[in-house]
Amino acid sequence: MPFLTPTVTDEHDMLATFAAQQIRQLATALHGLDDQQIRAIPTASGMNLAILARHVSLIADGGLIALLEPGAGRGGTGRGSLEGPADLAAGACDPAGVRASDSAESLIAELCAVADRVEQLIRSADLERRIPVPDAPWFPEDLESWPARWVAAHAIEEVARHAGHADIIRESIDGKIAYELNARVDGEPWPPEGWSVPGHRDDAPAATADSREAGADASAPERVAMGGVLGSAEGEELAGAAGLTGPSVRDVLLEQLLHQWTERLRPRLQGMTDEEYLFDPIMDGSAWTVHPRRDDLPEGVIQGGSGEMVIDFAYPEPDPAPFTTIAWRLGHVIVGVLAMRNVAHFGAPAADYMSWEYASTAERALAQLDEQIARWVEGVRSWTDEDLAQPCGAAEGEWAERSRADLVANIHRELIHHLAEVALLRDLHAHMR
Repeated sequence: MPFLTPTVTDEHDMLATFAAQQIRQLATALHGLDDQQIRAIPTASGMNLAILARHVSLIADGGLIALLEPGAGRGGTGRGSLEGPADLAAGACDPAGVRASDSAESLIAELCAVADRVEQLIRSADLERRIPVPDAPWFPEDLESWPARWVAAHAIEEVARHAGHADIIRESIDGKIAYELNARVDGEPWPPEGWSVPGHRDDAPAATADSREAGADASAPERVAMGGVLGSAEGEELAGAAGLTGPSVRDVLLEQLLHQWTERLRPRLQGMTDEEYLFDPIMDGSAWTVHPRRDDLPEGVIQGGSGEMVIDFAYPEPDPAPFTTIAWRLGHVIVGVLAMRNVAHFGAPAADYMSWEYASTAERALAQLDEQIARWVEGVRSWTDEDLAQPCGAAEGEWAERSRADLVANIHRELIHHLAEVALLRDLHAHMR
């Protein structure tokens, strides 16, 4: 499937492979839609898939490629001008950028062609070359230049956020989730034979009737397909502040999360109210969320949790999948993405979906998220590049032979992806009041 990249061999390979993968992943969100659907605006953000596709095409083709091409900025170290590409990227999130002739097929072809060019360019780029910071209001004024590797990583981060945004818009249009769309692109059956989908976008082994009663496979880390995406940092200064030393694989991976978490994701979660935490725009009782244990849930819905609050899931998952609240998505990230990996790889206290004490308030959920993020970062920082090259092990099931670097990149993609969804739902809540 498109989100499964080959195992990478070096830094150029890693940056090039994941840059192209994220652009193609956004293209997958357009698969099977008609001209009206790609222009539909199903959320309060005013964004649609056609606008997102054109925006990513322009920031990658008009911005990233222009910056990384030999001679960009004339090789200087002072602030540079990127006339044209910067203007294009700035105005790309505009409905006027979508042409009447644009279709899902034409935009998919456009994105895939851009992905090919970006991949080829990054593979041949001099990652040490300093590139002048373009004169644009969204770039820091006190920074003259940054290395080409930062530019490449920043572009991956930017496209990853837009790919997550595209996923939630697609879900709002017809309920199709990323795994199903990727299977369709590959001409594969969905769900795979012998598998079901216990939660948002993630596979898990099919459960028997007996195991459903007990919460099947609750002690095994959730089956998240190894794909991953690298991100960026606020240049070399952030690496120094985080105690990182040089452009190693570990450093790039940690910079990705540290920048996203401290500069974008965590600030977007600050001040979340309990009303937002439990916000259900569907309002018909069908959404999966975190709630006190109940006796009147639909048949097949499992209530995971050992405390006052429980989280909803089911084997097999209904089709279409239920809408999931911020509380549910945070529960998934805290437990399935982070806590169970911290147990499996870094010796953290036992945790799984059935034993977790889910938060009844937004404040408590964010405290749990902060704790698990801190454990994860501490664990990843303890691995050397040699450690990251080792297989991630039996805890990851069929991906046991994939490298720890693949695992880390994938977990960071999951965090960026799902927390971008949470931020979008906060925006939706603000506009529906």
